[in-house]
Amino acid sequence: MGRICWVDAVKGVAILLVMFTHLSEQAYPLLTWLSYGYVPIFFVMIGLTYHPICNWKAAIIKRSKRLWIPYLFYGVNILIITSLLSKNVSFAHGLLGLCYGRYCLYSTGGFELLQGCYYLAPLWFLPCLWVTYLLMQWQDSMQSKWILPVIALAISIATQYTSILLPFSIDTCFTAFLFMEMGRHLGKIKNIPLSQTVSMIVLVVCCIAYYIIGAVNGSTNMSLGIYGQMIPWSIFFFLILGITESIGLAILFRWIDSTFICQVFAYIGREALRLMCIHVLFGSLFYKGLCLTSLPHSLCLCLAVLGVIGCNAMISLLINRASHLFGKELVSNL
Repeated sequence: MGRICWVDAVKGVAILLVMFTHLSEQAYPLLTWLSYGYVPIFFVMIGLTYHPICNWKAAIIKRSKRLWIPYLFYGVNILIITSLLSKNVSFAHGLLGLCYGRYCLYSTGGFELLQGCYYLAPLWFLPCLWVTYLLMQWQDSMQSKWILPVIALAISIATQYTSILLPFSIDTCFTAFLFMEMGRHLGKIKNIPLSQTVSMIVLVVCCIAYYIIGAVNGSTNMSLGIYGQMIPWSIFFFLILGITESIGLAILFRWIDSTFICQVFAYIGREALRLMCIHVLFGSLFYKGLCLTSLPHSLCLCLAVLGVIGCNAMISLLINRASHLFGKELVSNL
């Protein structure tokens, strides 16, 4: 089955928001507002195009190749490069963080496993997605489809009262599973044609709900299991924020599907996994260098993000060439 342009485009917006948020050293109100539900977009869109794999062994092998190979490859290489270039980067802490799959041990701060190596922090997403896929596989094998979502919701509520972060986002993945399940149900109706009027009404409702709930719930950080400031209701608000932002963007890109703009965002979305791994390292170098000039910070930020996309294109080119030398199977997941 071929890729869906507008789905990739929505992922493209999500990874751009991730890069802008991580690289920016200044607060931008619009960026802050859009970041309330931007990480869930990935899980919703993945769920939208999710296809079950009946065999557990085949599913684990496929997901492991897709996620653990880039996690280890980019994680180890970034750690080696940064520890050699900077005395502030602890190789031991970085390796411990990679093995644990989280930036720190507590959501409230302290005991940073990746101390001095923030460049690796976004990699939490890959093991989280891997565990979430396992939950989806479990859900596929269950006859009663309501049991696991209820358990996932209960665990998501409970984790709001704890500050310790479990390895490989075993705590956060239950929330990710809920988003992926919602995306799967949306996938059943994604090809149903909607009139311009109905689409506009849905878009307006999503925007209003997102704005009001975002203002009430406050900032979020899914990587740390922080879903807002209205505990225990924050998890419900966070679920609404993630799904409304996803639906809103989906409607916008369905309107311009197959246009040049949609194809540009779709290209970025198709590269989202690698961009997630490399953007902090390359983006920080570009951004810090550009900030030494007289250019406005907002322009420096935009140019830094473009620089990351350019670096990703070069890495992609090198991987394509390496596939001819070492075989496509060996490097296809990088």
